[in-house]
Amino acid sequence: MFLLVNAFMSLFLLVSTVVFWRTNLDVSLISRFYSESDGWVGPNHPVLSFFYFPMNAILFGVPLLIGFPLFLLSFSQSPFFVRVRRFRRHALLFVCAPLFGVGIVNSIVLKGFFARPRPVLFFSEEIYYRPLEIAFSYWGDVDASFPSGHVSMGVVWVMFYFAFREAKTPLAASLKWGLGVVFPLIVGAIMSVSRMAYGEHYLSDGIWAAAFTYVVVLGFTHLLGIPEANLKHANTDKHPRSRPTLRDLAFLVLAVALPALFLALLFVSFNGLTTI
Repeated sequence: MFLLVNAFMSLFLLVSTVVFWRTNLDVSLISRFYSESDGWVGPNHPVLSFFYFPMNAILFGVPLLIGFPLFLLSFSQSPFFVRVRRFRRHALLFVCAPLFGVGIVNSIVLKGFFARPRPVLFFSEEIYYRPLEIAFSYWGDVDASFPSGHVSMGVVWVMFYFAFREAKTPLAASLKWGLGVVFPLIVGAIMSVSRMAYGEHYLSDGIWAAAFTYVVVLGFTHLLGIPEANLKHANTDKHPRSRPTLRDLAFLVLAVALPALFLALLFVSFNGLTTI
């Protein structure tokens, strides 16, 4: 079933890209969000502007605020945090997938490589490049259209599906399908519309951003051995509960405060991550 879903997504990606190359669908769709008198509709739309910011920061920050503390706490030798050690690989997935899938791969490497000009340049100077077409005149410019960093922030939540793929409890199943499948599909779609409504991305930017992000998440899932870690967790006996000490609480506060400070500095440095 998993291979069948991957095959279907690959086929959809191929067909849609052929359509974008052979027709003016990209331009036609984004033109619906622009008028010469009123400009782009996104900034004046409450939902679409919310997804531009602060929803993008929430989508990027929450996994890191989960993953970083869990990873740091997994090194504690305290009996109170003994259960956390089993989730060290999962915590790394929640950290690496956003930082690499959203930050480095999509928003720096691929943007700089393809350097596709944003749609605003098409409406002002009629400059247009098709998806996967390298814009050599702008090569190296990371303030580019392809792929969409905002969309990848929503799609990266597919990591919850892989993190809880082998879990058996009802709560784990709800996290797997709710946060790992339904949530990224809905949020990714709305985010793509939002970016089009701002004149910053074409539809093809969002579709390929989802594909690139999915591949990165899948890669880290196997690199970190998440399936094996899930099975090991399912077969591990429960540890007895213990009361936290003051040292445990101090370690917990530090584990949360350090990632929060890092994210705050990141958001301030990159204008709330609104430029990707």
